[in-house]
Amino acid sequence: MNLKIWISMAVLSLGAIAISACPAADECEEGEQRCISGDDSQVETCTSGVWTASDCDTGEACMTMDSGVEHCMGSM
Repeated sequence: MNLKIWISMAVLSLGAIAISACPAADECEEGEQRCISGDDSQVETCTSGVWTASDCDTGEACMTMDSGVEHCMGSM
């Protein structure tokens, strides 16, 4: 096998490994929360690897904190 073919195969293999190592866009960690885009009255919570939507309590809205944490919260 010549060097060009070997290098091409190595690059393709590394690309395939990198792609397979990327998590799916909707994967989540248990208990993680995120706001629903365009609807601040609901929050999604990760339960058994699946996002589940629920309403925020009355008077609360889903907010993103400076740390990046998203959850329902009353106004301050």
